Amino acid sequence: MVKLQNAGGAAGLPKILIVDDEARARGALVEFFEEEGFEARGVGDAYKALGKFAGWRPDIVLTDLAMPGMNGLELLAKLRVTARDVPVVMMTAYGSVDSAIQAHREGATDFIVKPLQLDHVLHVVRRALEEHSLHSRANEARLELSNTQLAASMGMVGESSVMTALLRQTVLAASSSAHVLVMGEPGTGRSMLAKAIHDLGARRDRSFVEITCAGQGPARAARTLFGSVGGVEGRRKGAVDRARGGTLVIDEIESVPESIQARLVLMLDQGFFERGDEKIDIDVRLIGIGRAGGTPSPDVGRVLPDLYYAMGVMELEVPTLREREQDIELLARHFSQQAARTHGKGYQGVSPRAIVTLSRYAWPGNVSQLRDAVAAAVAISDGAEIEPRALSDKIKQPVHGGSQAPVIPGAKLDDIERWAIINTLQHTGGNTARTAKILGVSPRKVQYRVAEYREDGLID
Repeated sequence: MVKLQNAGGAAGLPKILIVDDEARARGALVEFFEEEGFEARGVGDAYKALGKFAGWRPDIVLTDLAMPGMNGLELLAKLRVTARDVPVVMMTAYGSVDSAIQAHREGATDFIVKPLQLDHVLHVVRRALEEHSLHSRANEARLELSNTQLAASMGMVGESSVMTALLRQTVLAASSSAHVLVMGEPGTGRSMLAKAIHDLGARRDRSFVEITCAGQGPARAARTLFGSVGGVEGRRKGAVDRARGGTLVIDEIESVPESIQARLVLMLDQGFFERGDEKIDIDVRLIGIGRAGGTPSPDVGRVLPDLYYAMGVMELEVPTLREREQDIELLARHFSQQAARTHGKGYQGVSPRAIVTLSRYAWPGNVSQLRDAVAAAVAISDGAEIEPRALSDKIKQPVHGGSQAPVIPGAKLDDIERWAIINTLQHTGGNTARTAKILGVSPRKVQYRVAEYREDGLID
C-alpha cells in the first residue's frame, strides 16, 4: 500500500527535498520548511537530487524549473521513472509559465510562480501531500469494504471469492507505481481491470491510452508505439508520447513483434526511447494485457521472458466465468437491466429457471459472451423476465460444451442425469416407458424430467 514515506524522518516529520541552483533561495526555503515542521534538505542541481533518492527518499520534491545542466522538466521525467509516486511541485519565473503548464501535464503535481510567497508555497506543498495521503487512505478504506461494496466501488460486478481476491489485488496494484501484467482468457474483463488500476492510481487524472499491435508487423508496431519522423505518415507521435504522464495499456501484448518487445524492454531499462535523432524520456505506467500464463500460440505469439520480467513486478490473473460460477446470476441480472434500458423496455429480470440454464453452460467466451447472450434474450423477450425459451439453442444444450457426453470428473450430477435421459429418449424414439426401463428408474421420474426439460426449452 502506498503511504507517505516517513521512515528515517525525525519523529515522523514529512520530508521535503528542495532543488534550486541559487544557494540563498535554497537555504531560505530549507530554513522555512524546518520551522514549519518538515525535515528539509536542499541540493543545487538535478543530478544531486536524483542521488538523494538512493539513501533518503523524500515525501515531496520542490524544484526550480530553470537550472543549468538538467532542468526541472528533465528531472521530472527521471523521477517519474524512478519515483513515480512522489509528488513534484515546480517553481518557475513568470515568463516560463507555459513550461510549467507543460510540466503539470507531464506529471508535476503543481507549480508556483516566482517571486515566491512563502505562505502560498507552504499551502501548495501541504495540499499536495494531503491529496497524496487522501488517495492512499481511500484505497486502504476500499480494502475494508464488504465483497459486494468493494466491487461496486470499482464499477465491477461479482462477489465470488476468486473475484473478491482479484479486486483486492487490483487495489494494491493501483496503489503502487509498478508496471502490471493483466493475464486471462479473452472476454474475462481484462481491459476493465486495467482501467480500474488507472482510475484508482496516482495517475488517474492523466492520460489513459489503450492500443493493440495485433496483426501489425515490426515497422507498423514501432510507429504505433513510438511514432515516426518521416515517410508516408510524416512526423507523428506514438502511443508512448500520447500516454505521457499517464497509463499506456498494450492489449494482446503477446502479439507485439518480438523485435518491438525488445525495444520496450530497453525503454523500460533506460527510461527513454529514441526516435530519429531525438532521445525521449518516458513517463508512463505500462499495463500489458495478455493470455493467461503467457501461453504461446502460432496465431498470437508469446511474451518474451525479458519483457515479462521487466513488466511483471505485479501480475494479476483474471478468472474465467467458469471459475466464478457464483457470479453468473449477479452478472445476468446486471446485463439484463442494461439491455432493457438500451431497448427501451421496462424492468427486465432473469427468471430462476433461466439462471439455472445459464449456470449449466460452459461460457467459453466468458463474461463478454454472457453479456451478449443476455442482451439477445432481452431483445426478443416480451415479459418482465427472461425465460429459458428466450436463450439461444447453443446455451440450452443439455450439458456443458454442447452435445458431447459430460466430462467425468467435472460434470454435475444434474448434467449427467439430463444427458442420460435426453439421449436415451432419442434412442427410444421418445418412449418414456422404455427410457425408464433402460435407465432403471420409474416412468414417472422420466416424465417429470421431460416436462422440466421441455419447459426449459431443452427438448421440443
